[in-house]
Amino acid sequence: MCGNNVLEPGESCDGNKLNGKSCADFGFGGGTISCSGACDFNLTACCKSEGQQCGLLQGQCCGGLVCGLLSAECS
Repeated sequence: MCGNNVLEPGESCDGNKLNGKSCADFGFGGGTISCSGACDFNLTACCKSEGQQCGLLQGQCCGGLVCGLLSAECS
C-alpha cells in the first residue's frame, strides 16, 4: 500500500523510507533524493556534480551555491 511510510514489495520507496538510496546510487554527484506519491524515486533535486544543474533545482545549486544570472553555471 503506497503512502503508508512502510517499504513493501513492488515499492522503490515509501514516504521517508528511501531503502538506503541516495542521489549517488543513480550516478549523481550530490543533491537530495525523495520519494514520489507513486512510491518511485524522485531525482529532480539530484545534481551531476557539486555546483551544477541549476535548472533542476529551480534557481539553486548543490552545495549552497547560487546560479549565475547569465548562464546555467553555478558560482
